[in-house]
Amino acid sequence: MTMGDALHVVVPYIKLARLHILAGPSLVWWPCAWALTLVAISTGMPTIILIKMLSLFFIGSFTLHSAECVWNDICDVDFDRKVERTKNRPLAAGQISLQAAGLFLLPQVCLCLGLLLLTSAETIYVGLFGLFFLDTLYPLMKRVTYWPQAWLGIAINWGIPVAGLAATDRPDWRMLGALLVGAWCWTLHYDTCYAFQDKKDDVDAGVKSTALLFGQWGRPFLLFFSAGFITSLWSATRLANMGMLGTFLSIGGAAFHLLWQLLTIDPENPMSCGSVFKSNGEQLGWIVWSGMLLDYQLKQFA
Repeated sequence: MTMGDALHVVVPYIKLARLHILAGPSLVWWPCAWALTLVAISTGMPTIILIKMLSLFFIGSFTLHSAECVWNDICDVDFDRKVERTKNRPLAAGQISLQAAGLFLLPQVCLCLGLLLLTSAETIYVGLFGLFFLDTLYPLMKRVTYWPQAWLGIAINWGIPVAGLAATDRPDWRMLGALLVGAWCWTLHYDTCYAFQDKKDDVDAGVKSTALLFGQWGRPFLLFFSAGFITSLWSATRLANMGMLGTFLSIGGAAFHLLWQLLTIDPENPMSCGSVFKSNGEQLGWIVWSGMLLDYQLKQFA
């Protein structure tokens, strides 16, 4: 087999798992990183332990996202064939069979389970609920409700309670709860931006989304969810006893970035919506985490 033949076989699987796009897996990773760092700030976690936990959840986040994409494409193969942006995905285009995709999904799920086994019993139970209930049912939501993004907001951010339990046997559920609410609002914001790309095709395909539900009120709803994210994130940083400098960097930076998104997005322009969506994983996540890391380091050297 030549290199060209090997790439012809491998590339469709890379695309199926979205391994060529960093914005998606980072949206699974950031809530975990935020939760772990806030726990580290509030408990005085040693740096080496924080690094180990971040590494574990980094691998888990990217593996879970890949598995979620494969499962989503298996469930949505008929929808994807009717949408311009997704009709060339490997399953929709017939480059990979459903049976092959299922076999490709299996080791990814096994790796997720293996990573969970490295944590506590309570963490395993919470993680299994997310993997086999929240993540499994998500692709079906767009068939029955115009709020699939609300389900996604729980599923994609379920790493927050998982990370909290993995990091300490006595997590601060008020702090983690505030962070989860904030991340849920953030997901409603960025995934509505994502759904704006396919509004016309989704109507014909029978796909439901908040983008269709909000209609001409899309921007005000984005503002509402952005405000919910900032308010809840601020509450979480207060409960974690973050200092003013780190809080200003995380909250102020995120607020300015969201303001830029709201002012520049054109809900009728798919390229604009896709760009704004990607900026959340590629930029805003870093902004929020940088303030948390700064505060953690300042407390370590205090």
